[in-house]
Amino acid sequence: MKLLIDTKRKKVLFAEASKQVVDFLFTLLQLPLATVVKLLTKEDAVGCLGNLYSSVENLNHIYMQPNLSKHLLLNPTILGSTPSISGLLPSASGMITPKLYGCNNSNCNTISDVCYSRCPTCTTYYMSKEMTTYFKGRAATAASQSNNNNNGFVKK
Repeated sequence: MKLLIDTKRKKVLFAEASKQVVDFLFTLLQLPLATVVKLLTKEDAVGCLGNLYSSVENLNHIYMQPNLSKHLLLNPTILGSTPSISGLLPSASGMITPKLYGCNNSNCNTISDVCYSRCPTCTTYYMSKEMTTYFKGRAATAASQSNNNNNGFVKK
């Protein structure tokens, strides 16, 4: 991580970090802490969580993965397990049946497990139509997902 600091005002002027570091920080917002930070004022938030939340709020959507939206980070859904998007924590697969969401475009059949993410097929519609799902088992693992260059929240 590279930092440019104004030592007189004790402020960070510029920060540069790898994709993995940024994805890890954004993953922290998926914890119930993000909901707490949203309810507090920026001054009341503990440590840097308020700043992290504000940074995501102000982040331009062009830096996000095409199939994800900031809404996912700013309004996390609390489930029985936290998704292993960062690849740092093992997936708790099998604990719950995920909800799937379809594209709002009636001519598109794309589905996602992330509500309000941008449809990767249509690119102008969002995945918010809740689908009825039936699962016998899961084949995907966190290990197979971690080899994908498009995982995480931000683009490389």
